[in-house]
Amino acid sequence: ADGRFVTVTKPWPRSDRPTLSQFRTAANADPDIAKRIIAVVGEKAYKLKYRPLHGDYRELAEAPAAVYQIDWMLADVWLASELNRLPVGRPFVYFVVDTFSRMVVGLYITLEYPSYRTAAIALLESMTSKYDYARRFGIELEQGTWDCEHMADTVLHDGGELASHLGDWMPENGADLATAAPYRGDYKAIVERSFGITGMGAIEWLDGATFKPGVDERPDPKKTCGLTLIEFTRLMIHFVVDVLNPRWISKMALPVEALHDSKDARPIDLWSWGRRRVSGRLRKMSRADLLPMLLQRADATVDSRRGLVLEGVIFYAEGCDQLRELMLRAAASPVSRPSLTVLVAYDPNTTNEVYMVGE
Repeated sequence: ADGRFVTVTKPWPRSDRPTLSQFRTAANADPDIAKRIIAVVGEKAYKLKYRPLHGDYRELAEAPAAVYQIDWMLADVWLASELNRLPVGRPFVYFVVDTFSRMVVGLYITLEYPSYRTAAIALLESMTSKYDYARRFGIELEQGTWDCEHMADTVLHDGGELASHLGDWMPENGADLATAAPYRGDYKAIVERSFGITGMGAIEWLDGATFKPGVDERPDPKKTCGLTLIEFTRLMIHFVVDVLNPRWISKMALPVEALHDSKDARPIDLWSWGRRRVSGRLRKMSRADLLPMLLQRADATVDSRRGLVLEGVIFYAEGCDQLRELMLRAAASPVSRPSLTVLVAYDPNTTNEVYMVGE
């Protein structure tokens, strides 16, 4: 009546109210909040969602190519066959992201389940020319849009398959492998964020997507899929070049020196700015040198008349002096079927070539 508002609080039901004894127990409980949260949600969930954050990524990466983060996701879209447009499955998308600049420096998309081979190809694409990579899919990129072809000082991953194959090679070439703890996506938050943006900004709107926002009755994605693997890869290349790399990020992510230089808070600008500051330390290797180092390895048998035999496939190179010498050694052996072998690096998806890396 006097124009004032009165707040009326509806009392909780008696069954929901704590008793005096329960209140005293809670008040006298361990003041360590972390222990109390762990007791409720578990240690894994606490470390992933509730733990306090100390420091930031700039303590790990002070320049471009200092730390690459690699990870994959199963895309929420079904792809179709190039032959008959029938569904063939959901693709696995690999991103390699530079920690310093947030730049996506590598992209690889495959229908093959993640393994050492797929991760190695993703690393290979991250350290070689993106213009050549895009050209293989019929895309001509303008110079300056994706200038990332440098070796990383450290590669952060979350599985043991890379360490088992590259644990010796990478230190010999001035690089390190770092493994994130299991169930700790926060250790690779930058690459995980790239997946989140990709899912919301590109994939969920495609035909064949397993989820469409605002649609109550979702059609069967296997019946609506239309993109092939090549077409989906083309789309993702454009998404990386046009959306992910030039996107605006928080200025809190910029180094102090970049803030003083009034640099824009975009991955592509931060990458270019960092490259100019540390141009002397960035390293490159040709694709021909990287291939035998990254591909999986096995022992091939030397046949004195046919060449190398690997898993029933014969490889021979005219004019290869090293192979010719091995074949002569096998022919000169007093044993009718000598067991001379040579270590080779090979891609199991192609029979066009193998690389001899030792005896």
